[in-house]
Amino acid sequence: QVLDAEVIVLTSAAGTTTGSWIDLTAAYKASILALITNGGTGPTVACTARIDLSPDNGTTIYTGAGGAFQAGITASTTYAAEFSLPEDTMYARIVFTGNTAQAVTVQADVTKLTGI
Repeated sequence: QVLDAEVIVLTSAAGTTTGSWIDLTAAYKASILALITNGGTGPTVACTARIDLSPDNGTTIYTGAGGAFQAGITASTTYAAEFSLPEDTMYARIVFTGNTAQAVTVQADVTKLTGI
């Protein structure tokens, strides 16, 4: 089995941070681990990670079709959620959104099974 990994690190202030489309056309299976870390002052409203799916690299977008996870608001805390993508997923991206007032650090670790 061959596993490929990709790490995406983004900083999300109040507002939305969107990752690039991840090409999964050569993958048998894929998962995305979302990490959301609050700073020394937690956000008033927690950050949410969601997975968008697309059959055609973003022309058609199925918002949130890969799942969603809302972190908490506790200061200096890291929240994690793993999204196991459907086997027929062609393209996926992660979107971090919803936190207000305070910035959070967000990260997406992508793992792809590309060989057996």
